[in-house]
Amino acid sequence: MPRIAIWLSIGAASVVAVAGLWWILGQGADAMARRDLPGLGTIDVPKRLEDRQPETESGVAIYRFDRIAGGFAFMGSITPVRERLVVVAWNGAAGGQAAAVTEARQLVAERVEKPRWRAGGAAEHGVGTYVVNTRERESRLTLLIVEAEAIVVAHRVWVEDSGPTESIDLVRRVAASLRRDALRPAPR
Repeated sequence: MPRIAIWLSIGAASVVAVAGLWWILGQGADAMARRDLPGLGTIDVPKRLEDRQPETESGVAIYRFDRIAGGFAFMGSITPVRERLVVVAWNGAAGGQAAAVTEARQLVAERVEKPRWRAGGAAEHGVGTYVVNTRERESRLTLLIVEAEAIVVAHRVWVEDSGPTESIDLVRRVAASLRRDALRPAPR
């Protein structure tokens, strides 16, 4: 009888382990979710990112998605943002694109010391040190302007969480997933 109990215990533990592994794999880095961009449309963003309240400033609409860093090491007065995705839309007015690029660059580089940007094809890439609560993390910065849709997609992630090409692939995939509301076509 004790052998049956041992085998049942091992079987139950195996089922729990497989279920946990299935859940973890289902939450993978590539898992995307469709999110609303009020007044603009919908877009796919990584499931791991949380929506923030949209903002409208200087003729641009700003949509932020953040992943907060957890853990004892990051306790302090400021919430550490491990990853940020920003979508900024402009209305086609003169100077709108420049304002959108400025907003996106500032939001994605928030708390990044000495960001160094460089052009690389259709996107800009950057690196810098994200500093919060006496902690420092090297970060990758990516910014993509999609003139046809009048949006800028920008991304910041800690270097330890993403390879050199993953961030650009992500912003391209996010930009391509934009579905505008019928009442809000892209400005011409």
